Amino acid sequence: EVINEIFDNTDIMTAPIQLFSRVHTIKIDRNHVFCDYYSFESTGFFCVHIVCVSEFVAKANDEVFKGFTHRDIAVRWTSSYMQLAFRSTTPKAIQKSMMPCL
Repeated sequence: EVINEIFDNTDIMTAPIQLFSRVHTIKIDRNHVFCDYYSFESTGFFCVHIVCVSEFVAKANDEVFKGFTHRDIAVRWTSSYMQLAFRSTTPKAIQKSMMPCL
């Protein structure tokens, strides 16, 4: 048996809208950017808050934010990369493709 449901806009108009109250603070000094979300401190990668602020700052300076490079992530990821990239069991084609990243 096929049941056809009819939806109208009144359901959408009366549905509750969720409000988010989480606000994160970004601090910038001369050489570093910090966010109280602590994503970088826990994972080694930048959080979306830092990326958004970086894009905003670049745009305010009439520049284009091209993102972060492999040199901007935590050292533990660079160490893992180095270990895995240059194992003797890693295919030579993959090793060759990783060389520009160093």
